[in-house]
Amino acid sequence: MAYAIIKTGGRQHRVAEGDIIDVDFLNEEPGKEGVFADVLFHSDGDKITHG
Repeated sequence: MAYAIIKTGGRQHRVAEGDIIDVDFLNEEPGKEGVFADVLFHSDGDKITHG
């Protein structure tokens, strides 16, 4: 299962495709998709990428 750890709003979140998260300090309307630049870790089930 693919997932990522992202940093936003001063917190870290473990997310997967389709997840809905509650994020502080994000200038998006509720229910909208967001793009996160600070990806700390990513796993596609086989490979791990960090940084």
